[in-house]
Amino acid sequence: MMHVDSFPATHFWLPLKSHFYCPGKKVFFRATATDPAMWSHGYGQLWNILASFGIQTDDGQKKANSKTAFSSCLKSPVFLLYVLSAFYSVPMLITAIASESLELRTLFPILATCSLSCVLWYVLFQRRRTLKEVAKKLGAHSRNTHLAPFNRSRLLNSITAAFLSVTLGYLVTVVYYLQTSRESVDNVWNFGYEMSYNFWGLCVRFLQVSCYNLQVLVFPGLASFHMSAMYLSCADSLLSYRRKLEVICKKEISLPCVMEYSKLVDLVREFGDVLSAPASVVLVLHLLLMFNSLASFFLLSEAALMPTFMLENLTCLFCSAWCLLLIAASASEVHVRAGALSTVLGELHEREVVLSRRPSRRVALVKAMADKEAPLMSACDVVYFRRRYILSVLGGFFTYALLFINIKS
Repeated sequence: MMHVDSFPATHFWLPLKSHFYCPGKKVFFRATATDPAMWSHGYGQLWNILASFGIQTDDGQKKANSKTAFSSCLKSPVFLLYVLSAFYSVPMLITAIASESLELRTLFPILATCSLSCVLWYVLFQRRRTLKEVAKKLGAHSRNTHLAPFNRSRLLNSITAAFLSVTLGYLVTVVYYLQTSRESVDNVWNFGYEMSYNFWGLCVRFLQVSCYNLQVLVFPGLASFHMSAMYLSCADSLLSYRRKLEVICKKEISLPCVMEYSKLVDLVREFGDVLSAPASVVLVLHLLLMFNSLASFFLLSEAALMPTFMLENLTCLFCSAWCLLLIAASASEVHVRAGALSTVLGELHEREVVLSRRPSRRVALVKAMADKEAPLMSACDVVYFRRRYILSVLGGFFTYALLFINIKS
């Protein structure tokens, strides 16, 4: 570990050199102790997983103008599989609608989620450098102001590993049920290919299910975890600043320390502006998956609810709800921490007014910081992440379920 005399010994430092590899690339991201982008933000392997989907932060900025979105990281096998899944899922669904094999109302949610996944990838790809620059600014501010960083890489890595394990277990279980119960597979999903219950037939079915779920479930889930980590970094910075403010200003108010709040709030707002568009796409995508899975349980007949179908919908419902609540809770934490900071600044102002006999510049500055509007994370200024937003989502989901129960009965 690296030791720096000018910083407290309680800080958590990254190793001196940490190289993260991407298939087809030598090094796409290099985190060092002097790199402020990763200094106070324990993102874990989330940057690396997104890079495997073609979303790299260091991909040659000088030649970036001559590259197109789909030719930037074609050496990555995961990114190639993601692109191929789009060319498999979308034409297959359009063919099913054109041949009237399946109704449009049945396939519309699936077709919408496939398209939204591509939109989410494009938005994250376009904003990848902006996210890196904002992370650098926030990391540099935390380092220069001696804020104690929080390393959440172990927590985020555990969540990501659990999510990938659930997805892989789901794929294996689907193939197992197909072989044991010999369920009939709709030819629409296979472009007329008859399902054969041998080794190669099951391998083909496994690849088909993998491609579809990689696009609709896995990539949006990993993108949700990445954005949740960004929101958590903002909340951690606000919490660390509050602790520093309470310690330094316990006896005497330090104006430079108080003025740091203004810059920190501006950086958090900049983070919120960059993440607003991807957050809105993620919300719509996960809500569509949740409501479509719930509607399938209540509207279809019992004969159509085969084990593989129920397993698919339960997995989508669980993972989508998990990702949706995680990103909402992380974003709402920013507003809660900022509100607590405003309360501390208000108490400092009241104490300074009592101690000062006449108005001074010090009192005016503390008052200005206390009255500064707390940052509130939102999805394109349409959905605002507050604690009551989580309750409203759960309430709407419960109401939606009761509606379908009444329709079915």
